[in-house]
Amino acid sequence: MTNMFTKPSGRATDTTLTDAMQDNVSSRATSVEVIEIHKDFLRPDPNQPRKHFPEEVLERRRVQLEEDGQQEAITVWPGVRGDDGQLYYDILDGECRWRSILPSSKIDYLLAKVDQVTDREDRAGTLISQLLHNDDGAESLTPLERAYAYRDIVEDLESKGVESPKGAAARKLGLSAAAFSEVLSLANLPDELGNFALDHGITDAKVLNGMVQVSKRGKPEDVATLQARITQGLEKGENLRAAVKEVVDKVKARKKKPQAGKAKKEKPARLLTAKDVKVTLKDDGTGIMTLETPRELLRFNISKEQLEALRAN
Repeated sequence: MTNMFTKPSGRATDTTLTDAMQDNVSSRATSVEVIEIHKDFLRPDPNQPRKHFPEEVLERRRVQLEEDGQQEAITVWPGVRGDDGQLYYDILDGECRWRSILPSSKIDYLLAKVDQVTDREDRAGTLISQLLHNDDGAESLTPLERAYAYRDIVEDLESKGVESPKGAAARKLGLSAAAFSEVLSLANLPDELGNFALDHGITDAKVLNGMVQVSKRGKPEDVATLQARITQGLEKGENLRAAVKEVVDKVKARKKKPQAGKAKKEKPARLLTAKDVKVTLKDDGTGIMTLETPRELLRFNISKEQLEALRAN
């Protein structure tokens, strides 16, 4: 006998749960549909925040899925029919799980929730949702992945005319303005260095900040040196912070060093006429003179000899 607590299989044709819920005031239906989708008909969302999937993370996730099964459904957008007439589903949340089972011969289907509510055109809202619920069995997003997501959110809010888009994004994510801006600043990393950091799995915010400084202040050869030092540091297991700091310090030192042969820039002289200057000479033996101009008031001491010379002139 079936009751409302009978566990459904999760397939699209299973109506056990729906039938059990009918006319029951303790629960209600939702617009979230749960189905099983073959891995060949799932597609990654190019706009999702996660850009890098370490092989060791995928392998660990694959083993867990093969041994323990899928504990939580992934989330997908409604299916879109392809040229072959089949429905294809873009992944909203859970790409790591999908990627991990691609080489598996034991798993062909993933349990998936079809999100019928979220507006796919609401780029900022989608990213915020993905950031808040980014739990697909992989490691946390890197600071750089978050920075790019924050940048896209701000740009989308700006395009919609939202007042103070940075502040609005920070509030929606439950962050202070300072914390949000600190991460957002990493989005200043040029694409070349950004892709380099993602490909090499660089997650240290201080290392990334150093890379931003070199890209802003340095020359192309400094960027090349930076990449070489980071690659060398990763191969040898060195402290990347120290390696990056070496390059940053060299760039800063060069910026501070005056260029040879370059004449020191003289301060511009101001020419004042007699009517612009009021001179008061206090003759009390101290030799204090006051010089007043429209911009400033100067007081200075002069010697007795200088005072006598001024009187003589």
